[in-house]
Amino acid sequence: MVGDGADTPMTTAILPSRCVLCAACCVYRCSISRFAHSVPRIGGLWYDARNVRTVRRGALHYMGFSPGSHRALSSNPRALSEHRKATSTVQKIYTGRGDDGYTSLIGGARVAKYDPQPEAYGTLDEASAALGLARATATSAEVRAAILDVQRTLYRLMAELATVEGKTTAYEMTIEDVRRVEDATNAWTARVPVQREFVVPGDTLAGATLDVARTVIRRGERLVTRLAHEGHVTNTHVLPYLNRLSSLLFILGRFEDVQQTGHTSTAAKGGGDAGDTGDVRE
Repeated sequence: MVGDGADTPMTTAILPSRCVLCAACCVYRCSISRFAHSVPRIGGLWYDARNVRTVRRGALHYMGFSPGSHRALSSNPRALSEHRKATSTVQKIYTGRGDDGYTSLIGGARVAKYDPQPEAYGTLDEASAALGLARATATSAEVRAAILDVQRTLYRLMAELATVEGKTTAYEMTIEDVRRVEDATNAWTARVPVQREFVVPGDTLAGATLDVARTVIRRGERLVTRLAHEGHVTNTHVLPYLNRLSSLLFILGRFEDVQQTGHTSTAAKGGGDAGDTGDVRE
């Protein structure tokens, strides 16, 4: 219902806001005799047939047209239709194809979401998320850069693990990836005091989140190891990379602890045995 005066003829319509405006836009071009004595309310303002041009321009402005462009678009019905469609369509980020509990691998195959393959690359995705938290909390710009490099490498590794078995991929891990993480681990180790005892995470937020990411990487390594031992992962550089990566994350955590507290990380035994090692890295 529009209008509210006893002496004013009424028009009724139940239309979406865009439809009301589109109808107003058409008043100027179509017969306006049916609206000549009506007073439609659009956008909180009252209009009559004498200023229907204002209604039309306001409708076009509502739909996203820039001032002066309404003449060109109104003379091109196809362009006008496409513009309306583009401005009223919301892009969806979901497909619904996984509603049955299956997911697609790179290469087209469909497997259950609990299949060992998505379980493995999904765990590395979890590790990357934990690394994102570590990167957000790290106080050292160098540590943040090192973490970002790891996240980008994990992205490649996840793509390799998500590829149909036997199909080649451009994302395969190489010996250069293994050497790069080894060199980084050695460089960071030289910058912090060596701790041979087990440590208790929690001296700093950044150090603790790096330890969380490290343990998720370890879990991912166990899952990928099963795939490799069962013959599903044949790239011999994948397991060495993951094994080295947990060592890098351990030492990055210790670096953050030392940088922020001025002392080494808290020992699990309160000054444990000299023969103990922090991560049992092999």
